[in-house]
Amino acid sequence: MKTLRFGIEIETVGISREKLARAIHGVVDGQVQADYRGAQVTDTQGRVWRVVPDASLSGQD
Repeated sequence: MKTLRFGIEIETVGISREKLARAIHGVVDGQVQADYRGAQVTDTQGRVWRVVPDASLSGQD
């Protein structure tokens, strides 16, 4: 069980990827990196939180 990995998808509407990455960073700390597609927060334990579009919801953000 200690090697088991899983992911969680959280869908949002009405918030930019940058603001969402900053909100995640505010909780988990670590580093924020942004690129053309989205953002990534790497927390202090090395876990990666990705903020990317997936087109399943309508809207720009």
